[in-house]
Amino acid sequence: MASSIVPRRITAAEILAERQALRQELGYIPHGTGRGWSSMFWVSCDCPNCRDNYDPTGEESAKYLNMDPTSFFADQGEMASFSFSRIAKESLWFSVTPGIYFDADARVRTLDCFIEQMTPPLAIRPSHILHVSKDFTFDRFFLSEDKASWIRRTWKSGRSVYYPEGTNPPIPADTICARLKELFS
Repeated sequence: MASSIVPRRITAAEILAERQALRQELGYIPHGTGRGWSSMFWVSCDCPNCRDNYDPTGEESAKYLNMDPTSFFADQGEMASFSFSRIAKESLWFSVTPGIYFDADARVRTLDCFIEQMTPPLAIRPSHILHVSKDFTFDRFFLSEDKASWIRRTWKSGRSVYYPEGTNPPIPADTICARLKELFS
């Protein structure tokens, strides 16, 4: 995913403008036309019809490309594709390298640095942690609403990894650093 282009924040207006330009460039886009397999919309597809269905304002795509974990696309079964997009390659998401990220902070950290930041007196309190491995397996940890535990979701080759029941239980909030060390050291 790493790019030689300096990453920048992408706006919803840019997303919509690019979508419109793509419609003109491609002419006919079969998704969502109501005929056969193409009548479906796919959450991971970035054709204008699919993205209009899931993200009519462009805000969710912009949030995703700007590494905001609150994006609709951050917790889907398949990772969002941006294969048609030219501006996506300039985004923070496309500049991701192996390491740890948290919340909407696009700065990469090593595991040790992140754990140090989680430990008093620094003690940051993120609600989302993203670990990117060397093979670009993505592990997202979402803090529960009651802040008592973390839920882990994993994507490999763009698809969600299924964990058999009992193999990926919620992680008690006060043990997240130990669990990250166990998983990624």
